[in-house]
Amino acid sequence: MDATDASEKFEANWPAVFAVSFAMFALVSAELLPISLLSPVAADLDVAVGAAGQAVTLTAITAAISSPLFVLGVGRFDRRPLVLGLAVILAVSGLLSAVASSLWALLVARFLLGVALGGTWAMVTALALRLVPPQKVARAMSIILTGVSAASVVAPPVGAYLGEVWNWRGTFIVAAVLGVIAVAGLLATLPKLPPAAAPGLASFRITLTRGAVLAGLATVFLVLSGHYAGFTYIRPFFEQVAALEINAISFALLLFGAGGVIGSMIGGIWASRSAALTASGSAVGLMLAAGSLMFVDPTPVAASAATAIWGFAFGVFSVAIATWNAEAASDHAEAVGALQATSFQVAIALGAGLGGIAVSAYGPVGVLVFTCAAALLGAILILAAGFRMRQQRTA
Repeated sequence: MDATDASEKFEANWPAVFAVSFAMFALVSAELLPISLLSPVAADLDVAVGAAGQAVTLTAITAAISSPLFVLGVGRFDRRPLVLGLAVILAVSGLLSAVASSLWALLVARFLLGVALGGTWAMVTALALRLVPPQKVARAMSIILTGVSAASVVAPPVGAYLGEVWNWRGTFIVAAVLGVIAVAGLLATLPKLPPAAAPGLASFRITLTRGAVLAGLATVFLVLSGHYAGFTYIRPFFEQVAALEINAISFALLLFGAGGVIGSMIGGIWASRSAALTASGSAVGLMLAAGSLMFVDPTPVAASAATAIWGFAFGVFSVAIATWNAEAASDHAEAVGALQATSFQVAIALGAGLGGIAVSAYGPVGVLVFTCAAALLGAILILAAGFRMRQQRTA
């Protein structure tokens, strides 16, 4: 019996998949919490709001750098204690953030969170491949990424609310508690996960020689940079161009988050049939949603509908492109997972930066033009890659 036959016969470990999903929910929630707490954090630590915002930036940068370094450093260690250790670091980071007496102490805590985030992101694809049979990987990725989408919806508003009730330190205690729950869930469900082979530079080199992987990473970079460029500055568009009231803006953003959660759930079903077609179609949907804001009279109803579709398309895309990358390098899952995580984080940072430049030069409408162009290029790229792969399989 070869490895493929064996992999198709083992039972799917869905409890462990849901535990990994909750761990990702806890990690991303902790990453996004400071967004709604910057003002009270800055006031309490006696620093500028911009300085406090570096707590978010540092986490993203650390995650981007630590993903490939983590994969290179773990060698032949069993993945179960590694994942558990990263969840413990999440809990410790939350606790250290809650008791931080200076900006530097907070940044140390957020650095630790970046390590946990980057390391876990690097192993998500490999975990999905190890916990369920190949034909169910898309569904597993959908469940895991639904945790990420849910955190994106829940963390900012809940963080703001808890900050008012318990102050910002109490909010980080909640992040630490989420970390403890994640540890408990992983401890109860994860089996032993010895590596099939020790990942190294050769694994990254082989992965980066595959055209399908390069196409997937380039698509991630294009679509995500366009998405984060536009979405980071969607509120100025609503305020300055659409002249929406704050209640209408909040409702539209809530619908974006809800659409993202639904898209993550459905994306796994579609991606299991064709990851390339699903990724391409969702990128086109994102482009059309962003474009409609420029060309359709942005009434509250129209703005809410377009933003909900945008969120749905982004949720579908996240699952589809992760499934594509998993299929393109299933034998080097940790390497492709680390590269994907780094691409995600760099695209987020670059997208927000380019969005700022576009807004300054051309206003809020200009940034949506960039969003549409980047999404369209990504859609064409991954569709072409999918067509080439299908030709190779039928040749």
